[in-house]
Amino acid sequence: MALYQVIVSNIGIVYAGGDKTKAEEEYEDYVLLSELGVGHAGGENVTLMVEEGTTIKETTILKEHIGDGEKITLEEYEKGYV
Repeated sequence: MALYQVIVSNIGIVYAGGDKTKAEEEYEDYVLLSELGVGHAGGENVTLMVEEGTTIKETTILKEHIGDGEKITLEEYEKGYV
């Protein structure tokens, strides 16, 4: 069985499980947070990976978002900083 993982560079693994649809949804949610620059995921890299075996050679990156490193506070976001 495949194991899907969503990894955010400043947080770590935010999803690990066998549901590809759920993994893709989590990936898209964290990409949005990264692009908005809000919270711990703001400006960070987000990666969707799948492990289909027991070795690192059997791990594949399915999608990767490279963040820009820009962050704003939630208060700035709510005031329309973006």
